Amino acid sequence: MKKIILDGEWRMRESSSIEYMPATVPGCVHTDLMQNGRISDVFYRKNADKIRWIEEKDWIYERDFEVSETEGAVLVFDGLDTYCDIEINGVCVGHCEDMFIQHRLTISHVLHPGKNNIRVLFYSPIRMVEGKEKREGAFTTERLHSRRMQCTYGWDWVERFVGCGIYRSVSIVYDRHFRCSDAYVYTTHVDSYGAQVCVQAEFCNIGKGEEVLFAVLDADDSVLTKRRVYIDTPRFQTEFQISNPVLWDIREENNRPYRLRILAGDEVYETPFGIRTMRILQCPDAPGSPEEMLSHSLRQTDSGLEYDQNTESSSFEVILNGRKVMCKGANWVPCEPFPSDESKEKITRILELAKRANLNMIRVWGGGVFEQEHFYNECDRLGIMVVQDYMMACGHYPEKEEWFIQSLNSEAEYITKRLRNHPSLMWWHGDNENAVNGCDADCDYMGRDAAFKGIMPFILKNDFTRPFLISSPWGGRTNASKTVGTTHNTQFLGSFFQYVDGESDGSDYLEYMKDYTARFISEEPCFGAAMYDSLRRFMTDEDIFEGENIWIYHSKGNPALPDETMNYYGRFAQKLFGKFTDGADRLFKMQYLQYELIRITMENARRNKGYCGGEIYWMLNDCWPAAAGWALIDYYLTVKSGYYAFEKYAADGIVSLDCKNGEYLLYLCNDSDGVIDGRAVVDEIDPATGEILDTQTLFVSADAEKSACYRLGKKCEHSVLVADFGKSRASYQSGRCLITPCAPPRVTEMGEDSMTLVADGYIHAVRLSGAARFSDNFFIMKPGEVRSITFEGKTAPQIDVCAYCLIKK
Repeated sequence: MKKIILDGEWRMRESSSIEYMPATVPGCVHTDLMQNGRISDVFYRKNADKIRWIEEKDWIYERDFEVSETEGAVLVFDGLDTYCDIEINGVCVGHCEDMFIQHRLTISHVLHPGKNNIRVLFYSPIRMVEGKEKREGAFTTERLHSRRMQCTYGWDWVERFVGCGIYRSVSIVYDRHFRCSDAYVYTTHVDSYGAQVCVQAEFCNIGKGEEVLFAVLDADDSVLTKRRVYIDTPRFQTEFQISNPVLWDIREENNRPYRLRILAGDEVYETPFGIRTMRILQCPDAPGSPEEMLSHSLRQTDSGLEYDQNTESSSFEVILNGRKVMCKGANWVPCEPFPSDESKEKITRILELAKRANLNMIRVWGGGVFEQEHFYNECDRLGIMVVQDYMMACGHYPEKEEWFIQSLNSEAEYITKRLRNHPSLMWWHGDNENAVNGCDADCDYMGRDAAFKGIMPFILKNDFTRPFLISSPWGGRTNASKTVGTTHNTQFLGSFFQYVDGESDGSDYLEYMKDYTARFISEEPCFGAAMYDSLRRFMTDEDIFEGENIWIYHSKGNPALPDETMNYYGRFAQKLFGKFTDGADRLFKMQYLQYELIRITMENARRNKGYCGGEIYWMLNDCWPAAAGWALIDYYLTVKSGYYAFEKYAADGIVSLDCKNGEYLLYLCNDSDGVIDGRAVVDEIDPATGEILDTQTLFVSADAEKSACYRLGKKCEHSVLVADFGKSRASYQSGRCLITPCAPPRVTEMGEDSMTLVADGYIHAVRLSGAARFSDNFFIMKPGEVRSITFEGKTAPQIDVCAYCLIKK
């Protein structure tokens, strides 16, 4: 199919002005204004407040182009944000009010050979919804009337950036010949005889019909099987048998896809696909079983009493290619506030960092965008499972109105076909948190019509092999409950922050965090400060070490909470680690807080393997430069403390220490498909002197996909226990984790990409700061220990070594 790309140089102006400026497509009004020097760095300090005027204006984009033919011409926009009219040679050929679909406009009747003009008139998204009914929802709610990216109306982790633009590619195609327009490829069976895949193909411009060649190719472009069929109908289905199939696997770092090729006339259609099976295992807990008893106790906690009305409980585990998988992951949000700025390079870097940290699942959150194709291709390649929300979040959308359901119908028709052949895609969610108070057995609740009438019919039609969960969270009564289906521990921040400000001195925090155990956690909060090298790119040193104003501004807040989230984080850090002594101490403790949250929650999930099927953190990446935000990888792609914790505690085999009934326990947690065993060494250390008081060595073993528990026969005292098993290290201290600065380890060697550290005493946390990713960070060092640390960056960084020790209680 002939195609003319219209990306590249355009011109733009504010609608009331006659002055044009250069523009770039794909792009948006914010990025074009920045490129023309009309607005300054929107991320620095509070500069974003100065550009709110952009959202109130209408904008015009246009360019000239040439064609030599007009018959069958179709104008294709892959992404328009959002309200606009499209003109060709002064004639209106279409109108857009949905950012999430491709727009195809017939234009042969207005084109003429030679020079032509295209103009897109964008209307202010704010003024387009003026006067509409005020609806219930989180943050600002005018967004609920618009089918566009929701988070950049302002969220508790990103500033408000409401704009417009042609944010994905635009082209003219000539669609007049017989061709395959789409194909669905899915696995029906995998067994010892091979794999069977089914192909459902759609054809257009059929005419009298023609012979069509179907072929399946492997990753080396070799034809595995083919079939010739005479096609004279718009739909056709066939199956292919593939011997010795290579299954798509999360244990691989370079999955290579199969490809389906369909040759219809002179037109070639091709789509990659993978072979794999997946199901969600939801088995009722047996009466009196440990799982049923744990569910009962969880329903009695503050967070359980808030949402969990279940009388029975059940598992939620992913079975991939016949193997149980402990899902360990994080939520994805747009990696730029302006979607056109999302580069393939940045997406790849974030996903490769995630894979390196042992992440195996990403949930694409419902307040952003359906990501560009490169994102899903990279998840396919890297073996990262994807759970995909539809684009609604935290609000009562106008789902009783016909236009809204029709918009969802269009989105579901388009996006199911676009994404369904990706083997990384596990299941769909109808939205984010709209239906938390609902239940499958209820006849009406917020989010139900959107899911049942707007989305589900098209998943059943176009992608019937994948599960569709009404919302995230989902399952049980209510959907936000912890003992059935999936849950969001972010839903319980209100009760969590009550604990932060409550009477407890924090000595019970390790036990308190166990209240948030659940069957599958789709959002686990993990807030913490960014590293200094990132902070100084959008804040001054005075802001970082002396003030609070810019910290609060770049951490954002939630109007549903009585205080700024940054203040809660600070109070929680002090509750655990001790009062801040100065700005540098505040920075360290706010950073280390995220490490501790990941450590505690991931170890808890791993110890409860079989009860908990997944731990998905909020969130993987940042959408703008956050000071004390939720991301593991910040906006500038610098990894935060929580990243290092995730990398350690999400490894296939780890040890974990806990205390029950006054006795220490050692767990060996195994997520691999084979037995792991070996020697574990447990040291009891005096935190005041750093002296090793006792050492215990024991042989430990855990079967595949299991956790094993060993009693250490020690009473929980005020000493700290450190356990080592291979590369895994765990620690446990009773009560608060009170820490204070201490002498850092000595740097005995420093190279271009490595360094050697020696500890003279016990150090509870060593922080390495510099423009690099380190092989380890925020780690424990025992007395006399020698550690070799490697690092990578564009240049050899200036590395600052900081250390904190425990304060004896």
